Amino acid sequence: VGMTSRHFWRHSVAVGLATETLARAERAHMGNAFAAGFLHSIGRLVLGHLVPSVLQELRAHAVREGIGLHCAERQLLGFTDAEIGGVLANRWQLPGELVAAIGGHADVNLSFDQDSLASLVARARTMVEAESIMDGVEPLAALPGPRLNSDDVLTTDEGFDALLDRVEAFMEHSGLV
Repeated sequence: VGMTSRHFWRHSVAVGLATETLARAERAHMGNAFAAGFLHSIGRLVLGHLVPSVLQELRAHAVREGIGLHCAERQLLGFTDAEIGGVLANRWQLPGELVAAIGGHADVNLSFDQDSLASLVARARTMVEAESIMDGVEPLAALPGPRLNSDDVLTTDEGFDALLDRVEAFMEHSGLV
């Protein structure tokens, strides 16, 4: 599928840090923001490890149809990897706000304007992916939804380059691939 540990974890750390930055700027959801962004794709990781052939078929379908992976999952499976992640987060007894953000960040009815942690994660993910920091599975050309200019939003941390420096430092010091 192209999902490598480095791609996956770099993407997860970037979304975590971007979610944290957005939360600080909006003074909302600051306590769980990094964790929600960091764990947002845990269901995709589990799906890729448990049934890699299914993830490969989902990706192939998304590419063929020109849709995002969550849409392909909904069409072929009837649920998304985000919902799998939400079930896992609930099973792990994470706080309700984290469960809702992990499970709901890919909800097609979610608005970027909502005052929810799931909305912050969705916005952060969109910004990170607009900068071509992908998880190694999601087809870049098929990403749905609006594009956000990350430097306009992340001005509190001197833009996306500063966030990338933090991502690389986190990766290096955490032992994540």
